[in-house]
Amino acid sequence: MKNKNTISVQILKPTIVLGLICFMTALMLALVNSITKEPIKAQELARENEAKQLVMPEGVDFVEKEFSGNKHFLYNEAYDQNGNLVGYIFKNGKHGYGGPVIVNVGVDPNGKITGVKALDLSETPGIGTKVEDPAFTDQFIGKTIGLKAVSSTNPSNNEIQAISGATTSSNAFIEAVQKSLEQYALICGGNDE
Repeated sequence: MKNKNTISVQILKPTIVLGLICFMTALMLALVNSITKEPIKAQELARENEAKQLVMPEGVDFVEKEFSGNKHFLYNEAYDQNGNLVGYIFKNGKHGYGGPVIVNVGVDPNGKITGVKALDLSETPGIGTKVEDPAFTDQFIGKTIGLKAVSSTNPSNNEIQAISGATTSSNAFIEAVQKSLEQYALICGGNDE
């Protein structure tokens, strides 16, 4: 009988100790999470606002809006320091060669692009990632709806010179920007088809 009690104590004691260790660890993790939650959220908001300002340099205040109709999406209105509307910011993505290509796009009240910035990019380093280079992104500034990729070195109107060897990445980026321009048209009273 004494042997059975000894075996039970040998099993029960480490189980209780392990349970207490797990409980204390979970409690500590919950405490650390509650302490770091707000600073992490503030840091993410600051990063988002920085990304918005890159595509809408005049914007200092950004207000998230929702468009509902046959299509549903979120966008931001950008206001300057005097509270005047200076444009809109859209975030869209398309599937590229290596994964999603997510792009922030700034559009002024006249429908012209003020800036574009890749937010998430899984393209081939050195080739597909060239869509982040200013030589590619600066082509979008001042363009309007109806973008198309071309291979010529002298694009005109709403043509964007695609990156040689990275056609899929270039097209995904251009299509994400085009989708943002279509959303701009919808919020400004365009056709919701």
